[in-house]
Amino acid sequence: MKNLIMLMIMLFAGTVSVLGQEKVSVPLEDAGKRGKLVVDNKSGNVTVKGVPRKDVLVQYNARGNDGGLKVEDAGGGLKKISGNIPGLEISSNGNTVRVVAENWLKDIDIVVETPQDFDLVVSTYKGGEVIIQNINGEIETSNYTGPITAENISGCLVAQTYVGDIKASFKSISADQPMAFATYTGKIDLTLPASTKASFKMKSGNGDVYTSFDMDLQRSGSAEESKDKNGFKKIIEGWITGKLNGGGPEFRVETHMGDIYIRKG
Repeated sequence: MKNLIMLMIMLFAGTVSVLGQEKVSVPLEDAGKRGKLVVDNKSGNVTVKGVPRKDVLVQYNARGNDGGLKVEDAGGGLKKISGNIPGLEISSNGNTVRVVAENWLKDIDIVVETPQDFDLVVSTYKGGEVIIQNINGEIETSNYTGPITAENISGCLVAQTYVGDIKASFKSISADQPMAFATYTGKIDLTLPASTKASFKMKSGNGDVYTSFDMDLQRSGSAEESKDKNGFKKIIEGWITGKLNGGGPEFRVETHMGDIYIRKG
């Protein structure tokens, strides 16, 4: 079963436009099975909350939206139609729900409520942050110019941003799933259950690593030395490795400018 709700402002005949609407409820084909949410927002915040519900609720707010279109006489028999509602497309196929905002010039903040047992692929590019709360599942998220926060989650997480902190707190960890956390400018702060079994591989180009676990941290090999095209020496630091509770799947943690924190929950 495929359902498609178009929330788009386009100048094409036959396009369905929904003006001023802020909430859309999307039913799942089989509410008893695990679903998946995919959010791709080009500009603005994305928040996903796991709550006791059997559908998916999408709420959005276009920053500066006045709730309608503006029609002006442009002369020569032409009308100029303008508005500041970004294009937003919401679609579902079975138990997979997609929310796509393609407008790079207008910020739109998206809040989605899903069942707690849900898998996520969530991204935004600029003008906002990613927040994920109370989700049990496989989570993949990215942000280019903003922070990523995941609170009270279970399962596994892959998180990547270019400018911003990454902070995640876990209720439980998937036993055999690797995880990865990477930012260029920002700190990485992880809170894990005390029983977590993992093999860490960590690197901070301009920062330190802190942990409240009893973990034997070692630098993997010696620092490498290379020369760039101008003949200047460049030091490439080695990775810091360590096993937690005897080791397990690899948790890769990397920041170029910031500290790393591994906390016991």
